Amino acid sequence: MCEINIQNAQRKLRKYRDLLTSPVYPVASVLVPWIKWTYLESASSTEELEVHKAAVQAFWDDSYAGIVIGEPVIEEEAPTGADPPLVSALFT
Repeated sequence: MCEINIQNAQRKLRKYRDLLTSPVYPVASVLVPWIKWTYLESASSTEELEVHKAAVQAFWDDSYAGIVIGEPVIEEEAPTGADPPLVSALFT
């Protein structure tokens, strides 16, 4: 019984370790406004921090850098001098 519990615990630890080493973890940490790079800078070695920065940059380049943002669309205003239909109906 104890062996099964140990194997299950090791499997869970491997699963979460894999999540922490994937590029999703540093990207998610950096996108949180109150964390930004502070946590990763304090919890990572210099080499790990460089890997995290490269992962975040790659994610940005793949997901957001190619998005073209066009000019904002401004709706035209109604011509002046003509009352809107509801207002003119109230006063006639």
